[in-house]
Amino acid sequence: SIPLILGWVKPNAWYGVRTRKTRSSPEVWYRANRMGGIYLMAATLLALLFWGLLLLVPMPEGPRGVLELIILAVCQLGASLAIVMHAEKM
Repeated sequence: SIPLILGWVKPNAWYGVRTRKTRSSPEVWYRANRMGGIYLMAATLLALLFWGLLLLVPMPEGPRGVLELIILAVCQLGASLAIVMHAEKM
């Protein structure tokens, strides 16, 4: 997320927010990727918060590991959807 937020990622085919709109101009690319990085960072911090709260709930390690993965997947999926919606509005 940090390279995206700081604008270190040049337009490319492998890393970053890659849509028709973001590839249409460098200005759109950098704006969309900055917001994308912010969304991903927020999703990661939210997942960390939920994981911290999960430590307060007594449960076996097996289910805890699965629940941790679900929390991460849901947070990252939400961020991904928000990124695509934001990029399409540009």
